Amino acid sequence: MTAIATSQGADKLGDLPSLTGGFQAAFIGAAVVALAGAGLALVTLRTPAVGGKTGEPAKERIQA
Repeated sequence: MTAIATSQGADKLGDLPSLTGGFQAAFIGAAVVALAGAGLALVTLRTPAVGGKTGEPAKERIQA
């Protein structure tokens, strides 16, 4: 994100509009990366299998 901000003008300390524009570009870049990660998570995460004995506690073997 630092590279995006610097390339868009965040390195110009005396020029406030360029400074603001650089940081705005960095935040937009971060939002794009976050949305891509959320989309990838939605596609790759699996849902639990339907059926079977889900939700029941495991039976323990008691040894005497």
